[in-house]
This record gives sequence, C-alpha cells and structure tokens, in this order.
Amino acid sequence: MLVGALARQLARRGAFDRALELQRKAARYFEALDDHRELSFPLSEWYRLCGCVEPSKGHAALAQADRFHSSMRCQPLTAHGQAYVDLHRAASLVRLHAVDDRSRAFLEASSEDLGIASHVRYSSMRLLVRHRRDRGDEFGAAKVLSKLEHATQHDSDPAQASIFLDLAMLDQAVTEASGARARAALVVFREHFPAIVDELLAVRDDPAFVARAFPYERVSTVPLVAAAFVSPGDRSPAASTSPPLPLAHATLAPARLSSQEAMCLPFGPELGLKTSSVTRPTTT
Repeated sequence: MLVGALARQLARRGAFDRALELQRKAARYFEALDDHRELSFPLSEWYRLCGCVEPSKGHAALAQADRFHSSMRCQPLTAHGQAYVDLHRAASLVRLHAVDDRSRAFLEASSEDLGIASHVRYSSMRLLVRHRRDRGDEFGAAKVLSKLEHATQHDSDPAQASIFLDLAMLDQAVTEASGARARAALVVFREHFPAIVDELLAVRDDPAFVARAFPYERVSTVPLVAAAFVSPGDRSPAASTSPPLPLAHATLAPARLSSQEAMCLPFGPELGLKTSSVTRPTTT
C-alpha cells in the first residue's frame, strides 16, 4: 500500500489537506485489518499534519484523530508505536497553542526518559522548549535547551541531538520574529537535510513554514536493514544487533521495507545524515 508514501510526498509539497485525508484513510485501513503495528505510522502522521493545516482545520482534525484513537477496535499499539503517536499529537498541539495535560505530561516525561529512542527524547525536548516559551516560561525553556545542548556533546547520539537543537534554535528565531536570525538559523538547519529544506522553501520561502512543516519528528539512525526484521511500530534500539548504519544505507534493502516503513523515511539524495559544520547561533 503506497498511500502513506504518497501522502508524505504531498505534505513535502505543501498539499497538507490532501496528505491528511490520505493518512486518515491509511489509518482506517490498518485498523480494519487489525494491524496495530503498521497503524502507528499513518495515525502519527494524521496527528502531525493537524499542526500543518489551517488552525481551524487542525483543531477539528485532531479531535477526529482523538476519537479514532480512543475507539480503535484493533489491538493496542506497541509501546514504541504509542510513543510516536503521542509525540506527533503533542507537536501539533504545541503548534496550535493548545497543549493539554496529556501532551504536557508526555513531553515532560519523554524529555527525561533515557529508556526511549533518542530521537523521541530530543524531539520532545525541542517541543517542550517551544511550549514553555509560548507560555512565557523562559527559565524553564532555557533549562531544557541547556540539556539538549549538553546532549550534542555528551550523549550517545550527538548527531541526532544536533538536529533537534538546530530545530529548537529555528523555533526560537521564528517566535521572536527576527527575520535575519531566522534566516541564519535556517542556514544552519539546512546542513542536515538540504534537499528537504529546499523542497519546502520552494513551496513557501519562509523559515517559519520550514519549522512548522519539516516532516520528521522522529529522524532515526536505527539501521534500516535490521529494522526490516523488526515490526515498524516496535523499532527500539535494543531490537537490533547489527551495528548502526547511516540513513544513506537505506537503499541497501528497499524490497524488505513495507510501504508504511518507507512512508516514514526521507526519499532521494537527502538520505545522508550530516552533523552541521556551521557555527550555531548562541542561546543567549
């Protein structure tokens, strides 16, 4: 089923409404099949896209996703699949300025949880920084941002941490409505995914749009060849015994990835994951 892959491509071209409808259909399809492992992919994208469409549509689509999620008749999502769904739900609520107690608790817990995938933890940190700034809690935001900066030097996955630190810096510059600073932050972030950023800029030449529409809250360095033998919704670092491979090696075994697995990967030459060599703006 290539609906998810098509929806991803549509979203990267700014066709968020069409992409959202396709992800709804994909989620309902996998629920009908009682495929709770694959279901986490379209459901998490459904939630993510709620933060990309117009706010009035986003609130309505998120409420619809919540109703679907609470009434699913298939087996419960795996722990990892549920974490991705909760992450994307929280991301949209942050962008809609409507964070509820459930998502706030998730972001606070997952930003401290060393037992979850590192990219989920770092993404939660980035979103928590944005949420606290939106509430006027500069001290709380700076505290989380300091931990994310520390992770770029001392955690086991500094390349991942640097991606979300640069996204957090882009968020900050955009929120402060500093055009020059936002452009500078975007230049830094573009070093990680130049093709994706350029594609988004072709839709709308606006750093705020890139910060909102960048499609990967769960950029992963888990080896994809090994991941072919692990359920997509249960892709934990412990599940693999193979040495880590960069994302560029995803093309080694394309036939062994399900369509929904492929849906969650960047396509084309931008697969290379790079740590930025550009000096980042300071947090002060």
